[in-house]
Parts: sequence; structure tokens; C-alpha cells
Amino acid sequence: MRALAYYYGVELHNFNPNSIMQAAVFAMVCEGYLGIPPHWNLWLHLFKAEMSSQNEGEEKRPLRAGGCTLQLRLSRSSLYI
Repeated sequence: MRALAYYYGVELHNFNPNSIMQAAVFAMVCEGYLGIPPHWNLWLHLFKAEMSSQNEGEEKRPLRAGGCTLQLRLSRSSLYI
């Protein structure tokens, strides 16, 4: 989670609960199913971060809490569970 926060330029409280779950499931799939440590380049290939804004038309940046969402890239959804 620390590497994700650093890469996306946010703090831990900016991730919403589902994003933290996504990262944990990714680590479990890598370690338990693939038998490898979580791989950073695989993460970047499969997932993206989206920032939320409070007002329409405002610059996208993380909200005070829960404003950064980690999502599977739709074009690569067939590559992941």
C-alpha cells in the first residue's frame, strides 16, 4: 500500500475501502495462485487510479478521505479474475 500511495501521490486515507481490498486481492492472487511475489509492472498493466472531485468541472484530485479509486482497466478485464 505504501508503494501505491507513493506512486499515485496520495496518502493511505485517500484510498477508498474497495481500493484497499483490490490491492490485497491482487497480492493474494500473485502469491497464492501464480506463486510469485506481487509484481509492480503487472499491477500497472492491469489497474488504474481514478481521482474524485467534489464539484463538477473541478480538477480531479483526491478528496479528503476516500477519493482515490483503484480500478481494473476495462480493456484488460479478461486477463484478471
